[in-house]
Amino acid sequence: KMSITYTLASLEERPPSPPSKLRLYQLLNKACPYAQRVDWFLRAAGLDFEVYFIDAQNKPKWYHLVNPRQKVPALETPDGHVFIESQIILWYLLEKYHGERTQKILPDDPLVRYNVRLLLSIWDEKVGSAFFQANQSFGPNGDPSKRDQVLANYHNALKEISAAITGPLPLFVTIVIYPWFYRSKLFPFGDVKTPVGEEYANLNRWLNDVEHGLDENFQGSAITPENYTALLERLGFKKQ
Repeated sequence: KMSITYTLASLEERPPSPPSKLRLYQLLNKACPYAQRVDWFLRAAGLDFEVYFIDAQNKPKWYHLVNPRQKVPALETPDGHVFIESQIILWYLLEKYHGERTQKILPDDPLVRYNVRLLLSIWDEKVGSAFFQANQSFGPNGDPSKRDQVLANYHNALKEISAAITGPLPLFVTIVIYPWFYRSKLFPFGDVKTPVGEEYANLNRWLNDVEHGLDENFQGSAITPENYTALLERLGFKKQ
């Protein structure tokens, strides 16, 4: 049975490297979608790990020694190696734990992996930043006069990712990009959901399949709707 433990990181003293498990540094309330990627992957692969929660408002004095960029996620191994940047961490885990437990996440088939890398390149180049800008347009620093254009850019990016989905996708893709769609579904301050229509049909079909198959590994990695709303309100978002 998989073992997962949770600790609130000390502010003053950096803990020694984990004695046996992997250690994931992640934000309180599981607020970060990038950290959710790694959390979800570790659960899906059945790997033992421990979570050290970092308070974004009051980071430990030593955290820059773990990740000089002061971001989450970071993954520390028992031999003291630290890995940063969520997608790079996932590719490392695929190679490190290559075998039956990772084949169900991403098969070895070179064509499958090519298609995955191509789709994720579109995500990285177009969708991720457009999603962030669409959300921020409803925030305290958003400009309502530019919101229509920002949302149009976001919808155009979604059309591109929809066109790139030509059939079933491996779990790896779901782990990498679904955390953003989950948050868009929860977002209570404006409409950033995926539009309907033929140009979005592939994407909506995939989302429907994903949401019907979400399991305890996703649930364990995800921020709750209540915590997500509370986080955004703390950041100054207001109901439209």
